Amino acid sequence: MLHLGVLSVLSPNTRLQRTRFAPQDRCHFGVSFRAGFSFLPGSAPLKRNPLGHNPSLSLLNGTFKAIIMTSSTSTHSSRSPVKLRRWHRPALIGISLFWLIWCLCLFYNSTTARPALLAHKLIASTTELEPAFPAVTPFTASVAWSDSQAPMLFDEPITDHRNSFVSVSYRAHTQSNLAIEINQVVSDTIWPVFAAGQILRANPGTRDRIGDTTFSALSMPYRSTVANQQRAVCIKDGRDGCHIAYVWAQYGQYFVRLRIAGDDAPVPSQLINALFKQLDRHITQTLKVS
Repeated sequence: MLHLGVLSVLSPNTRLQRTRFAPQDRCHFGVSFRAGFSFLPGSAPLKRNPLGHNPSLSLLNGTFKAIIMTSSTSTHSSRSPVKLRRWHRPALIGISLFWLIWCLCLFYNSTTARPALLAHKLIASTTELEPAFPAVTPFTASVAWSDSQAPMLFDEPITDHRNSFVSVSYRAHTQSNLAIEINQVVSDTIWPVFAAGQILRANPGTRDRIGDTTFSALSMPYRSTVANQQRAVCIKDGRDGCHIAYVWAQYGQYFVRLRIAGDDAPVPSQLINALFKQLDRHITQTLKVS
């Protein structure tokens, strides 16, 4: 409802004070006004201008609208929409990919992590490895074990990491004059994603890659149900034998490497498979108990 009123006060506001950032400001520092508007005492609500056209009322409405427009344009800045620069989009994409990969790594670590153990507890003893020999060579009644003079590592990529690892070597002699060097390495990488990266880039040691020797993939009939992944390579020696074989496996944050080498005669692939089977059983039992 409209009431008849008068414009009592019309005075300019104090000018906005410029700052030292004035060249960067986009505001209009125009003069703004404040108006005091009071209704006439005893006036009745007006409906559809019953008194006809009132020039003073039209002048009043026009003046009041002009004051409102002047005040609104003087207190608001005329900023244009923010536009992304050329390097903004690649930066946003890079940050998004970084957080996506980070979240995937955290999810992988939380779903594949194993109980924290000392690395040497995952090393299989000679007693646990010995059942592999009669399974391959039934005429082998016993195996003579001795300390191996082989080095702990063979210049492998595992030496590039500062993670703690344990290396144990054995030398097995059978009645069939078969001498085998068995070397186990267990590395605790703390995070399963690091162990997965190590097994992907794992290669035989440079000491075993001499001359024209080449390693080829070795088919392993036994597949571990506990290991996250496993793979094997060997230097073929004959139809069904390997001169040197490497078997890698990942158990959560633990990276396991098994190296088997024959002295004079090739090592049967069945024996390599049986030795890894015994090692996997030991690791599986140790992780379940802990």
